Amino acid sequence: MPLHPLLRPPNRVSRVYPLLTILLMLGSSSLVFAWKNTELNSGVGIQERDRKITDLTSQVKSLSDESKLDKATLQTQKEQLAQVGDQLKSAESDLATKTNALKQAESDLKNQKDQLASNSTELENLRNRPPLFSFQNKSSLVDIEIKKAAVKTLVTSAYDYIQVLYDRPYLLNQITITFVDSFSIAGASGEIEISNGPSGISIDIHIKDFNPADFEDVNTIIHEIAHGFHGIAVLSNSAHEEGMTVAMADAVMANMIKDGKLPQFGHLYVFIDETEYQDYNQKLTIHANNDAFYTDPKIAKVYQLIGAAWYKLYEADHNFFKKFNTTYYARVQKGQSVDAAGVRDIIASIIPSVNGVPINQFFTNNHAFTPN
Repeated sequence: MPLHPLLRPPNRVSRVYPLLTILLMLGSSSLVFAWKNTELNSGVGIQERDRKITDLTSQVKSLSDESKLDKATLQTQKEQLAQVGDQLKSAESDLATKTNALKQAESDLKNQKDQLASNSTELENLRNRPPLFSFQNKSSLVDIEIKKAAVKTLVTSAYDYIQVLYDRPYLLNQITITFVDSFSIAGASGEIEISNGPSGISIDIHIKDFNPADFEDVNTIIHEIAHGFHGIAVLSNSAHEEGMTVAMADAVMANMIKDGKLPQFGHLYVFIDETEYQDYNQKLTIHANNDAFYTDPKIAKVYQLIGAAWYKLYEADHNFFKKFNTTYYARVQKGQSVDAAGVRDIIASIIPSVNGVPINQFFTNNHAFTPN
């Protein structure tokens, strides 16, 4: 039986075959391209995965190392924190100890202040009591009673003048006038011995003779009593103590002469004029060492110089001596040491200038205030 025309094999070249071939080729190429593209993408993905794995591995290692370092740092910080804690405990203990010590010191200071106040009251009571006067005779004088009476008259009269200019004496308990035949220091016009007792200072003034009409005899008594007014608070530098006392004695005698309590001697202890003063001021040495001061072969001229220098302060302010002693005694009562610089400091607090010269320049110009 013959085949249906549709089922018969072709009997000539058909255009369908080339078209099928092209379609087949395109399909095959697409499959190959898809396969190769998939293969290529798979390779890139693997590489990207490997890179990420490498990065992650590196990060893990880095984090691991950082973790180890952090642990080590944390351990160190824990140890440091423990040390700081120990130090803090020690500091707290020290603070507690120091706080207790401070409280004790404050308590001691209060006790000292209370004691100082009590002592100051006692000192004031002692200062308000006038000193006792007595006489002794260790000489060969025959008219000793007349001499004693003359000295007593002078001392009684001069004491009030001294107190007006110098203020009350500092713990002066007793003044003894002793007549002697000789002095321990050759050439001296008088000597003074100072002793300390429970009631204050006792001074013993040694003189060979006394004539109320003789300037040197009168000046010696007044000079030595003025020393005694400083009591245990005598200035540590002899040049200052002697200069102040010389000027003080001259001021007392000048006032007593003016009031008719002393004869008209015609001069005071300091007799040099300004020209001689400036000459002495340039040439003489004012020794800071007390032994060197008293053994200076030119001591008589030194006394003139230092006495004149301190008298300039008295002329600038007639209340100078009293003001000086008030400030000076206050420092002594507090246990403060007043050296040469301290003396200048007190003077400067009282007198700002002398004859128009600022006080510090005055100190520089006048060597009596800067012993060396």
